[in-house]
Amino acid sequence: MNKKEMLLHMINRFTEHATTAPRELLEELHQIKRNLDQLSNEAIEMLDGPTTIPAGDRKYDADNPLHLLYHTYGDMEKFAYTGEKDEDLYHVIQQMRGFFDIPDRYFP
Repeated sequence: MNKKEMLLHMINRFTEHATTAPRELLEELHQIKRNLDQLSNEAIEMLDGPTTIPAGDRKYDADNPLHLLYHTYGDMEKFAYTGEKDEDLYHVIQQMRGFFDIPDRYFP
């Protein structure tokens, strides 16, 4: 599974199981999906950029689906743990943590 397929899979799975999520969150996810659909696999593979660029030197790109999805993670996680409490939602959150290297903030 390439990066594009993985991102689309996470978005699709979340939206399929988060039927009562806030409308704004679902709209954001649909917009991110449209952005992803417009890009080739090769373009998405290159979006993240090299890891040697210091975080302060990176520019935020409002059209970059990776940035957009990363910024919606908090709302997605909040809904997954307080909304429908569906196992598939938890799984998507775990996938996103792995993909974006987000630590689990609920550790002891």
